[in-house]
Amino acid sequence: MVNRHGGGASLLDDPELLHRIAAAVRRAVPADQPVSAKMRLGTQDDGLAVACAQALAAGGVGELVVHARTKAQAYRPPAYWARVADIREAVAVPVVANGEIWSLADALRCREVSGCDALMLGRGMVADPGLALDILAYDTGRNQAGRGLSAETLGALLRVFWLRVQERVVPKYRAGRVKQWLNYLRKRYPLAEAAYAELRAENDARLLMARLCEVFPSMQAESMAATA
Repeated sequence: MVNRHGGGASLLDDPELLHRIAAAVRRAVPADQPVSAKMRLGTQDDGLAVACAQALAAGGVGELVVHARTKAQAYRPPAYWARVADIREAVAVPVVANGEIWSLADALRCREVSGCDALMLGRGMVADPGLALDILAYDTGRNQAGRGLSAETLGALLRVFWLRVQERVVPKYRAGRVKQWLNYLRKRYPLAEAAYAELRAENDARLLMARLCEVFPSMQAESMAATA
């Protein structure tokens, strides 16, 4: 819907329009407040990627995040980190690499290929909430890099997530939201993999959460007594 009305990634077909938008935002925002932008490599191809990045930077964007895929490529692997390197060389503002970073190894490889020190983590953080901590541990030389979160910490996060789901999601869809996250978590955590395999067909939120409290004892707290 956004793209059909000339917004979103479709703006990448018109670098001059991107420049005008960036300049208008920069004028509207107080001088002491930073303006950043996030872009893909293009719509159908990446032929205008560098031109779009230059247009945004020239318009006053002070930091640029680049999702290393086109709109047409959606979220299908791979991410084309080398094209982020091309953009980084073409603009004077800091560039942040994004796309297909699921692990510490991915993060290190993305840095190597893109030349970017800074990374934006998306679905990789959903699949592994400890990913940023792994990267930080590596950067600071701590030997726990790559270990992931403990079952206790993961259970505590699931408890917080469940409380937010109860606040914001009608009962009919609550079990689905929890399973949706488990589906991501199972990419990294064997306990989540086992729980998802067992509970993927369970649509009763009470039964789902009761079983998860057995798998992750740290989920058990007074707050879990809230109605499902």
